[in-house]
Parts: sequence; C-alpha cells; structure tokens
Amino acid sequence: MRRRRHHDHRLETTTDVRVRRLRVAAGERYVAFGWDYPGSTLLEVRILRSTRGFAAGPDPSPEQHLVYEDVSGSFRDTGLERGVRYCYTVFARHPGGEWVRWEESCVRPGLRRAARLRRLLPWAAAVLILAGSLGAAATAAAQEDDEAAADEPSAAEAALEGAARADPRVAAILAGVEAEAEVTMETGPLSPLGGGVTFMWSPEQSRATTVEWPVLDRAAAETEPETRRLKFEELTGMAVVVDGESGAVREIYPAGGTAAYVIRQDTTSPWSDLPWLVDQPWLPLPLFMAVAVGMAIHAFVRSRAWRRRTPSMARHDRQALGRLAVIVFLIAGFVTQLWVVVSAAQEELPYDRPFDPGSLQVLPVLLFPAALYLSALVLELLTMPHRGSWGLVAVMAAGTYVYSVVVMMRVATDDVSLVLSLLLGALMLLSLPRAFGAGRMGWSRSATFSRS
Repeated sequence: MRRRRHHDHRLETTTDVRVRRLRVAAGERYVAFGWDYPGSTLLEVRILRSTRGFAAGPDPSPEQHLVYEDVSGSFRDTGLERGVRYCYTVFARHPGGEWVRWEESCVRPGLRRAARLRRLLPWAAAVLILAGSLGAAATAAAQEDDEAAADEPSAAEAALEGAARADPRVAAILAGVEAEAEVTMETGPLSPLGGGVTFMWSPEQSRATTVEWPVLDRAAAETEPETRRLKFEELTGMAVVVDGESGAVREIYPAGGTAAYVIRQDTTSPWSDLPWLVDQPWLPLPLFMAVAVGMAIHAFVRSRAWRRRTPSMARHDRQALGRLAVIVFLIAGFVTQLWVVVSAAQEELPYDRPFDPGSLQVLPVLLFPAALYLSALVLELLTMPHRGSWGLVAVMAAGTYVYSVVVMMRVATDDVSLVLSLLLGALMLLSLPRAFGAGRMGWSRSATFSRS
C-alpha cells in the first residue's frame, strides 16, 4: 500500500485560476517548469522568456519571447546559454478567459550543484566545529528530538488512515479493491474537522453499489451531516472526513478518482426509508393510471342528462366542502413544490449531482409542475366551468408525470424528482373529474360555492 503525503489537492469541480503550485529548476543549458492546481478544469498556461526583465502583460513582444502555451503540467526550455540570466513570466487562464499572472522567476542555466556546495563548505565546516564543541551528549539528544519530530506526522497520518479503514461503510467499499490512500492533516473542504483521507483505485476495479453515507451540506447552519442514500456506477474514489480528536468518521462522499463516477440515486429521509419506491419509481404509475381511468368514466357517466337529478341542499354542501378541500390541496401542493426546489437549490454538496436545482437550465423544468398547480388553482377559483382547460391541465400533468418517471429510471432518482412526480400524479387525478363532468365536480352544471 503506497501512502503519499498531502499536496493540497482539494475535491473541487471548478479550478480556481489563482490557486496553484509551481516549481522552477535550472539545469545544464535548460530550465524546467512543473505545476499543478486543485480542481478538474484544465487551465491554459503561457510562459514568456526575456533577458531584460519580466513581462508587463501576457502578450509576446520583441523583448518577450513566447516559449510555451498549452494545458499540460510541465515544460522544459532547452538550448539556453550557460550562465546567462533569464527572466520568465508565467500566466494562466480558463479557456477563453482573462490571463492571470502566476509567477515571475529569474534563473541562470548551467550553475552546477557542485559550485553551490563549494560556496557552502566554509559555513558547513564552521557549523560542524561548533556542533563538536558542544559535546557528544548534546548532539545525541538533538538527533533524538529531530527523529521524534519527523516521525510524529507519519504516525498521525497512519492513525487517520487506520480510523478511516476501520469504519464498516468504508471497509465495505474497499473490500477486494487495491486502493491508494492520500492523507491530509490540514483544515479545508476535504477535512473541515482537521483530517481527511482520499481513497482511489483503478478503473478496472470500479464499483457499482448502493450506500448510505453521511454528507454535510456546506450551506447549512447545522454541523451534523445528513444521511443520504446514494447509488453509484463506475465509482473509483471516495473521500472520508475523520474527526481528528475522536477518530470517528463524520463524512463520506464520492471523489473524482481515475474515472468519472455516475450517480443513479441521491435521496434523503423520508424517501430513503422507502427503498422499494426509490429503486422502482414507476410503481405508482399503474395505480395512478387505473384510478384516473375509473374517475374519468365515473364522472362522465354521472354527467349524462338521464342520470342527473335535482341537487339537494346536502349535495351542494358536499360540493362546497369538496371544492374547499381541493383549493387547500392545490395551495399546499404549490407551496410544497416551491419549497422543495428552493431548498435543493440552496444546498452545497461536495460532489456533482445528476440534476443541479440551482442551474438555470434545470430550474424551469423543476418549476413547471408548480406552474401547473397554479393554473389549476386559478381554474378552481373561477365561477365558470372550464372543461377544456381542466382537460389540458390533466393531459399536461399526466405527460409530465410519465416523463419524470422515465427520467428517474434512465438517469437518476432524487428527493426533488420523487416529490414532483407524486404531486403531478395527484394533480392528474384531481383534474380528470372536472374535465369529464358536466359541472365543476361532475354533479351539476351550476355548481358554485353559493346558491341563491
């Protein structure tokens, strides 16, 4: 098992062009550059070289020569003159964005390491003589302290990795997988509690599994993570946040490993407590359709002239109470849909979701069911019957419900899609009697709240 020290890679999806780590080294008639940065978005890097100073901007000029422009993580400038002072200016940007100045560095190729060591020899000899004069006992004590200080971070990292592997949820994923562990002891997005471990493995060992992991919403005021039911395909990495004091695992979420993972389910309570519905979101569809057909036939038969009777006062009372219940249900459904969509859009999770409610491309689709509920509420509050409008609402609700079920089966299932699909099915059942009946409730053409 190979364990690497932390190099400040953070699990972010969008690269911050201002955060980077760059290293410049000079050799025999060449200068080498190496850089990396957190995030998965590639950056364009441009390097300008001059013997007169640093570049004022990213554009090349007669004095500033463009020696590199690409998205790779390293570059070697060869064929340089030995002992000449070269000034390099490094810029970076997102593709098509503005250039950001990264680094300015002046180096002299050909300055051998031996020459540097010869300059340090007098100082090293003085230090050795001073150390010898202090005595053998003091030297041995200093060496022991240095060894203890060097071993302390390694022991802490090993303890952090051991605590992560001991968790049964982590062990279930790592069973039969040769994973590499990367430990970080610094506080950041990966380790808000002071310690985190990232496990990665090869694409040939990718996992397809359903788990229940604790995930912390970065935008919420609560510090306790929420248990989420997640179903993955092609999972090749995960991040584990460990409490540095107690050693308990506080958070687990997927990481961008050697391959792109796919999320098929992402639900919380109470939907995660109904695995039969989450795994098979099409189950309510036959029930909704059967009830819809029965309600449509029943309303159509009762609306015929040979079955119509003079309505009694009790029937009008039932009709008024029924309309009031429908109005209350439509208002509650409209508010519930808005609350679900807005709450999901405000969440900040450490991984990419199949549907981001905060995206402008997804938001109109999520607000369409709420618009249907608002249209049905307006039709119900009007005093005149609108059978054609109710029929249009019923057809649109049924079509949107079937579409949402297909999306959940083929793409992913989450809390928002489950709530919207069930409310769309309820709206379909509510609209059918008003579309096929002679009156608003299918009892009388003059059905209103009040009757003179």
